[in-house]
Amino acid sequence: MDTVNGQIESTLNKEKHIKYWLRCLKTYLPHPYTSNDSNRMTLAFFTLSALDLLGVLEDHTTEAERQDYANWIYHCQRPLGGFRGFPATDFGDLTSDGNILWDPANLPATFFALSTLIILGDDLQRLKRREILEWLPSLQRDNGGFGETVGEAGKVEGGTDSRFGYMAAGVRWMLRGRGGQSANGIVDIDVDRFTYDGGISEAPFLEAHAGLTYCAIGALSFVDRLPPAIQKRKLGMGRMSTADLAGVTGLKSLEDTVHWLVSRQTPSVMDDDNEDADSEIAACPASDHHAHTTEVLHRISAVSGESSAKDLNKTPSPEGLAALALMKEPGLRSIDSTLCVSLKAREHLESLPWWVGNGVTDEQGI
Repeated sequence: MDTVNGQIESTLNKEKHIKYWLRCLKTYLPHPYTSNDSNRMTLAFFTLSALDLLGVLEDHTTEAERQDYANWIYHCQRPLGGFRGFPATDFGDLTSDGNILWDPANLPATFFALSTLIILGDDLQRLKRREILEWLPSLQRDNGGFGETVGEAGKVEGGTDSRFGYMAAGVRWMLRGRGGQSANGIVDIDVDRFTYDGGISEAPFLEAHAGLTYCAIGALSFVDRLPPAIQKRKLGMGRMSTADLAGVTGLKSLEDTVHWLVSRQTPSVMDDDNEDADSEIAACPASDHHAHTTEVLHRISAVSGESSAKDLNKTPSPEGLAALALMKEPGLRSIDSTLCVSLKAREHLESLPWWVGNGVTDEQGI
């Protein structure tokens, strides 16, 4: 933070952020992360995405290193579609019908694996696209929502909130899936979870939450259930006119949703009506409101190599950078507000020859 005319002005200490994320990438993570071993794919995404947003991923890694990162991700790919969250559940030649349930494909891991591969500039030629698109419907519940993984007897396991619908819609969009079954279910469940004040909750009659609202709106954007003008601008890349607000499917009242999101600012940002602000949640309303840059800069850690392990928090930090990128903070790459990766990464995906077509359609409606 700097002092200008007697007032404190927050600035992004880019060099410390680079030092922190390179520490996460190039050395062992501190021991508090041991319990997150099964979320290694998620941690890999946060680390590489942060360096990408900071614009230094290519400068501080070699092409061979980036290829090694991609190879590690592909090692976690399951034969019948999807990705595991970490390599430890891979039984290799010992895989059998008796232990295969202990090595399932995981929806968040799959979303983060795909996102990380496009950040790395991979051509996705080793990706089992059709298998993933055929696996996705198995995660969709009867109410239209998605779970995390498939358990015994085909039971959908894991959470029930809109994060999983967002990830499923994101995977479908990245792989050029086509069809209406999963898309219509996402619309139906978001309508059911729309609250009286304009937000989206975890389940009907519960309190609205900014993070879940972001995920619900992102999912609707992925499946083309937003008005064309807003779809083009990606909810926050430009001003919305009155005409843009007409014809929304999946949201009962876009005006109420925008009002609710703006009301999350306290002067900082909070996730629901009763919780304190944090930088992870800041990325959610930031797509619609650009006035809290200083607060976000206060809250994201400018962690140096001398910080203690207990100070390290890899979850809010990349989302803080994402929020600042949405607000066009100098020194950060532009970000795609729906996919939550840099525009550079998204443009790489859209440049792939197989992506510029009519997509993949299968009999299950993906």
